[in-house]
Amino acid sequence: MAIAIICGIVCLCLPVARWIPSGMGSNVEVYNLFFYREGGETGYKVAGLFISQLLTLPLAVIAIFKFHNRALQSRLCSICIFLLVAWYVLYAVTAQPAGEGYVFKPDFAACLPMIEILLYFLARKGIIADEKLVKAADRIR
Repeated sequence: MAIAIICGIVCLCLPVARWIPSGMGSNVEVYNLFFYREGGETGYKVAGLFISQLLTLPLAVIAIFKFHNRALQSRLCSICIFLLVAWYVLYAVTAQPAGEGYVFKPDFAACLPMIEILLYFLARKGIIADEKLVKAADRIR
């Protein structure tokens, strides 16, 4: 989960996409919180990406420190996965053109939430396996 948190922080800092004009115009860089047009114009229409990504980080930190309560850890991992899937839904909405004649180009940081989903899924699977092991050990006593 710690690696997933690092991926989330990196994703928050890097641009996730670009709108490139096919003719005249200026490039638009899309970050999780805002988009930036080369002329200096900014907008916050993509802030949902930031909110979705930002909510996963404290939940993952809480999940790390709730190692005594494996059921809660598993639920927190599931919530993080849901929020990151919502991030991709919002990202698909963001992929709509900034204007006529723009081409959408995803950046490297757009794959980091998918890596996070995979890591949270693996963590959840390990937590569930550990819970089964503890229950089996209690039954043997």
